[in-house]
Amino acid sequence: MQHLPSVRLGIVIAAFAAALMTSAEARTFKATAVNGAATISNGQAQVSFKIEFTNDEELAMTGVTVVFEDGSEVSLGDVEAGATVTSAEQSRTVEMGDSGSRSVVVKVTLKYAQDGAAAETPWVFSVVAE
Repeated sequence: MQHLPSVRLGIVIAAFAAALMTSAEARTFKATAVNGAATISNGQAQVSFKIEFTNDEELAMTGVTVVFEDGSEVSLGDVEAGATVTSAEQSRTVEMGDSGSRSVVVKVTLKYAQDGAAAETPWVFSVVAE
C-alpha cells in the first residue's frame, strides 16, 4: 500500500486538469494587459498597463468589472458581442519578494453578466519589466 498516496494525488491532478479544460472551453472572452511597463526595485514592482477586454460571444456581456486583490475595481461597462473595450491606464504596486522574475503577475477577478446570469472568473495579467 505504499503507492496509495501517489495514486490519490494522481486522481486529484487528473480531476483538476479536467476542470481546467472544461472552464477553458466555456470561456467566451479575452482579457489582457496592454501597453504595459514595469520597473522592479527592492522587491516591489511598479507596473502600469491598460486592460483590453474582448467579448468573443454572440451575446453582450453587461457590467464587466475587473476587481484587484486589494478590492479596487475598474468598470469596463457593457461589452457588445464581438466588441473590444480598453480601460484607462492602471498603476499598481506588486510585491515581488526575492523571486528574481522579470514577469509581474497581477491577480484579478473578472465579474460580468451574460444573458442575465452573473459570473466571476479568476484571471491573471502579466507585464514584463524592462
